[in-house]
Amino acid sequence: MPIAPPVPCKGSQFCSKPGPYCEDHRGVREERKAPRGKTKARGYGGRWRKVRSRYLGRRPLCEMCDLEGDITAAEMVDHVIPIAAGGAQYDPRNLQSLCNSCHGKKTAADRSKYPDIYR
Repeated sequence: MPIAPPVPCKGSQFCSKPGPYCEDHRGVREERKAPRGKTKARGYGGRWRKVRSRYLGRRPLCEMCDLEGDITAAEMVDHVIPIAAGGAQYDPRNLQSLCNSCHGKKTAADRSKYPDIYR
């Protein structure tokens, strides 16, 4: 009887058993996907939605693009200092309107600046 060739596993190795995660790498999935919880459980419920809506109404353009002379519609409100790093959640002085592109750049910078809060 022929032996099946190894197949790629999401554990980033080749395994002899098919499936997204083989028995050897099921634990890898658990380590990679730490549960974040629902948005409401993380503090982004009713009060945040009101603050966010009000802030976007006052500042509808991306603030980082504006600094570079570009005009781009903001798609989200970001905390300048992340809440987990001690930033105030609802204080308008700790908020900024960002487009998706700038939010990605800012989050990447935060991951380097605050390695303890990003796992």
